[in-house]
Amino acid sequence: MAEQQSSDKPAARSPWLGFSFAVLGLVLVATALQSAIGLVTAFSIEALAMIYLPAVLLTLYCAARKLTLWANLLQAIGIPLGILASTFMFVHNLQMMSDTEELFPGIARSFLAIFHGGMIAAFGYFMAPQNHFTANIVQQNDRLVLIALTTTPLITGFLLFEISPIAYVDLTSAALFFAPFAFLLAQFRKPITSALLLRSAIVGMLGPVLISMVGWLMGQGNTMLLGPALAIGLLSVLYGSWLIFIIGCFRHNTATAISDLWRTSWHALEIYALLILVVFAPPSIIEVLNA
Repeated sequence: MAEQQSSDKPAARSPWLGFSFAVLGLVLVATALQSAIGLVTAFSIEALAMIYLPAVLLTLYCAARKLTLWANLLQAIGIPLGILASTFMFVHNLQMMSDTEELFPGIARSFLAIFHGGMIAAFGYFMAPQNHFTANIVQQNDRLVLIALTTTPLITGFLLFEISPIAYVDLTSAALFFAPFAFLLAQFRKPITSALLLRSAIVGMLGPVLISMVGWLMGQGNTMLLGPALAIGLLSVLYGSWLIFIIGCFRHNTATAISDLWRTSWHALEIYALLILVVFAPPSIIEVLNA
């Protein structure tokens, strides 16, 4: 019976075999990108500085301190990091570029940031080991370093694009985004968990995006109203993705936490896509009939 049970266990694969398949996957992605848009365009300095640099720094620090599995960290922060970089570049493009010949390539690069974030998260997901990992307790100094590292995407963005942080501050967006957190704090008897914070972040993004869509549609014909209306939605998505990114840096060592972060990240991506769909949607039936 013991021999039968041992024969049923799957044979362990060689680490080198797994490494070879990982390299093959990266080569396939690189080949496809080179064929589609070129590697230089795909891996721009903005993507390297705002997405890959923070991911690498966080991974190296957490691995050196044995705070987490690097694969769990990557799948926790990949998508929100991509959304954060995308909205940051999107806002910059809308504010600094007036010529459509410059505007649309810039917006295309901001959309490409989503791909990079998703690739980081997918790589972490598929490379996550099945064995148990005992993490060290996060100390106060570790928290300070991690918080500092979570500002890396924004700092590199401000330096690369030479734009003031004031451009990313909007009281209307902030008020709508943080309102759900005020309601959450009103339940003072209920412990505030990372799951509740993630849900509040989604609500804090969805509300402003809906208001932004209403303002965008009502402002058609008046270009002075379109910019502020779009800013409400974009900045709320930026605030929310940054918060999800921060939570992902601290809460990703359990299967439940990883599941919550994946679900929240995809909801954030859906909200962002909804806003972009309204802005770049094809002509509606009303426009067709009036043409």
